[in-house]
Amino acid sequence: MRFELVRPQVSLVTANVFDAEPPPLFRFTTTLRDGECELLVPRISFCAQRCPSNAVCVADERCQPRPGPVDVGAITVSGLRRADMAPLSQFTAAAMGCPFSTTASSSIRRSPQGQTIQWSIAGAGTVPALTFEMPTIDEMQVLSLAPESRPGQPLEVRWVPPVGAVPDGQRAPVSLDFTHHAGLRGMISCVTADDGATTIPAPLITGLHALGMAGFPALFVTRSVVRTREVNGHRLTFEVKSERDLYVGIPGLRSCRLPQECPEGQRCRDDFTCGA
Repeated sequence: MRFELVRPQVSLVTANVFDAEPPPLFRFTTTLRDGECELLVPRISFCAQRCPSNAVCVADERCQPRPGPVDVGAITVSGLRRADMAPLSQFTAAAMGCPFSTTASSSIRRSPQGQTIQWSIAGAGTVPALTFEMPTIDEMQVLSLAPESRPGQPLEVRWVPPVGAVPDGQRAPVSLDFTHHAGLRGMISCVTADDGATTIPAPLITGLHALGMAGFPALFVTRSVVRTREVNGHRLTFEVKSERDLYVGIPGLRSCRLPQECPEGQRCRDDFTCGA
């Protein structure tokens, strides 16, 4: 279950409740690690016999059933504020299966860092009624607005550190991905303290460049707090986060979506890059 800031001053509340942990979209192998950062490449699983429609291939010759939805009753979220900063008493989601996702309203904001958001679950079946509190966070504001990446050079990432008290476990995951528009070939993932700055080491940058490029390479900077609670054999994960993504400049690479965005004599290719 997440409370997410998806654009300035607008909140998104989502809830996904399954009867098992969903299989990951990608499984990764770490090929290089340096400090808090690692270079990851996707590991493709192969199942010679096609998995049933209700399962997915998660490892070589191993299918895993897709999890089913769990009804937990109505979910009420408290601690949000309207655009005029007047308290919003509650936001209630109708009881339904999974996934549940809704935009609360363009007029709803999260509370400032140091306050709390409260999830109240009505309960149904094997999930009892419960209330869970999460700390609020400041909006992520990235200062490195025009990052550029070159092989052999580190990449410094800076953001505005939180103003209020930082709760236990608040982190700032940073990731760099050059190929998400052409089939993911690899990415850099760093999980660092939310203190306003981190540097992605040069060897990892060089390794990511070697995996190739596609259009609109991107840097993702996130502020996040995660809490987990075990209830009657169910593992409930609550997250509050604010994420920003920025396009990364790479010398010699020109991204495009339309032919007219490319220089004369070049076309906009399927991987969203200009070329012959």
